[in-house]
Order: sequence, then structure tokens, then C-alpha cells
Amino acid sequence: MEAREARADPARAALAGIDLTEWERWEEAERLPTGEWRLIVRLGDQRKATARLWAKKVRAVDTTKANGYAFEGEWAGRVPGSSPKSMKREIILAPGEVAVAVVESGSWRHKGQVFVVFVATEDGVYSSSFPWRTRGDRIKAIHAVDEILRALKPKSVEEAVAEQIRAIEARYGVKIEWRIVEGGGHAD
Repeated sequence: MEAREARADPARAALAGIDLTEWERWEEAERLPTGEWRLIVRLGDQRKATARLWAKKVRAVDTTKANGYAFEGEWAGRVPGSSPKSMKREIILAPGEVAVAVVESGSWRHKGQVFVVFVATEDGVYSSSFPWRTRGDRIKAIHAVDEILRALKPKSVEEAVAEQIRAIEARYGVKIEWRIVEGGGHAD
């Protein structure tokens, strides 16, 4: 990703530290007049999966859990007219928001599912998939989503200042002593 692209889109810039080479642009996303994205997720046929299929808009992650209950947020709504054999869910995402889904990826003979993460940016919705078969797979996916949410979370003034000071210290090889004083007064 070019630096110019990252500056233009804050959500994309926050993901600059995360490897996006495997991420794909999600084609079933429609831009709404509000600037949000309407995302249609095809969960697939429940009978071809070995676990429950679901989709959720995520606001927080509990990394102490090793299953779908780790994701705190609202469940995706059912798309009107979708059949049980081809379940679809609708999620509305603003730029910088994240959704996750467990979708069917198997066949009648080799049943299975994958975990998909969706990240909305100003220019579209991007997705990446992770295995969701074993406990280890699920833990890796949960930690990846937690990392993404932390990268997208707005920084506090203290975090932003500390980051800038660390960059100056690294660039000039100096150590800067600093602290933030409440109430806008002067440091003693």
C-alpha cells in the first residue's frame, strides 16, 4: 500500500501495519447515501458445514474465549427471501468497522467452514479468511480480529503524543522526558 493511499483513508491507514496482501475487495457491498456499506454475506448451506454458520458486526473481542462467543457485537440480520439452503445475512458497516462470519466451504462429502473477517474502509469492504476447524484455528482468528480492532481504535492524546516522541527519539537517538499535565498548566 502506498503512503498516499494510507493517508486518504484512515481505516486503511490503521491497517498499514497489518499485511493486506491476502485481503480481497468484497464485491457484494453497496455504498449507502450515509457513507456506510451494506454488505451481503452468503453463509451457504448449513448442511455442508460441521459448525453453525453465523455473521456478526464486532465492537470488541474477548480473547479469553476460543469460539464465536469471543466476538461482542450485534448479529447480522437475515436477508429477506433467502432460503435455509442458501442463507444470506446483511450487515451495515461504517468505514473503520469490522464484521466476522463463519461461512460454509465444504461439499457434501467434505463438510467444513471458514472464518471471514470484513473491514470497511472509505473505498470499499475488504475481506480475509482464516481456517475455523480446530481450537487452534479459532484462537488464531480471534487474535487476528482483536489486533485489527486495536489498530482501528482511535488513539488517545497520550498514545498519539507517546508515539510521536518515540519516533523522534528513534530518529535522533535521544531520550525525551515528558508527561502530560492535567488542566493545561505547566509541568514543574
